[in-house]
Amino acid sequence: MVGAIPVLFSFILQRRLVEDALSVLALLGSCPEGVTAMTRVGELTTIVEVLRGGSTRAKENATSVLLALCETGGDSAVEKVSRHNHAIVATLCSLLITGSDRGKRKAKSLMRFLVANESSSSSIDSSSSFLDNEY
Repeated sequence: MVGAIPVLFSFILQRRLVEDALSVLALLGSCPEGVTAMTRVGELTTIVEVLRGGSTRAKENATSVLLALCETGGDSAVEKVSRHNHAIVATLCSLLITGSDRGKRKAKSLMRFLVANESSSSSIDSSSSFLDNEY
């Protein structure tokens, strides 16, 4: 199962089947082996790049991957994802407003992980009250 992860990332890097590859990665992110494989620096950077510049569906699927990593990987995975806060917070806020219902739920859940991990960061704290609104 984990052997599929490099193949899925190669699809993303080649801009082929990006949305589908991210959907599968989100599923693989719900197992510890998947978390280990995907929380390497290069892989997280690839997911963050899609989150910042992909289609709306790709952004939502990238959010699902990051959320799965945080939910399954515990504090270590949350810390690794949080290192990319500067690159993802604006996109997550955008998804909270304009995303599908699923995208809004995923973005809100991921933001909660990031807020809990980076409670002292002003860029995250300022979005804390934003998360309390129903979307």
